[in-house]
Amino acid sequence: MTKPWESDNCEQLRSHFAYYAVPVAAMLWCGVPPEDVESELTNAAAHPATRGVWSHPYIRCLEPRCRVIHDAIDSGILPCSRENGRTVALGEHVAAERRHVSRDDLKEWIARQFPADKP
Repeated sequence: MTKPWESDNCEQLRSHFAYYAVPVAAMLWCGVPPEDVESELTNAAAHPATRGVWSHPYIRCLEPRCRVIHDAIDSGILPCSRENGRTVALGEHVAAERRHVSRDDLKEWIARQFPADKP
């Protein structure tokens, strides 16, 4: 018999402190299910557009969404971090390939900037 704490995966709590690399965030924003993101990123890796911006042969929104996320980071509208999840100070340089955004910041920014998109 399974005990209640053995089946609780704490998904809601996990999502609260989730940080995504920009291509992952863009894939999720494109509607790619979380369980398919890694395999689709493998396909996108063969089609890099530029540093930190990926394109995909079938997911056409990936490249523009990567670009707009980077633009929001560069403009100081969307906070970013490196892989460790600690938000960097505004103006601090983070290489495009290392940029990560928090799930909560991303959802709030999408809702504000692109209200027709449902984050």
